[in-house]
Amino acid sequence: MFPIIRIIAFTSERKMMTIVVKNPLDANKLYVFTKGADEAIFQLLDPKSANDSETLLQERQVDEFAEQGLRTLVFGMRVLDAGMPES
Repeated sequence: MFPIIRIIAFTSERKMMTIVVKNPLDANKLYVFTKGADEAIFQLLDPKSANDSETLLQERQVDEFAEQGLRTLVFGMRVLDAGMPES
């Protein structure tokens, strides 16, 4: 079981929600999971990966789903060292 360290609730301003959990097998690692609106999540991407072919393909697929009238959510995950300061 992954202990929950913090939950940042969804708000219409942020357009996403986030949860931070600790890895029970490695106390030095935290996992940050975020889900939300595509425009909110894609803005958080590392600038190095923002224009790579995989990211552009994912953005195009999300746009195609939205054009079909489907609701879309994007998920993101990041691994942090437990001693890393919050930003």
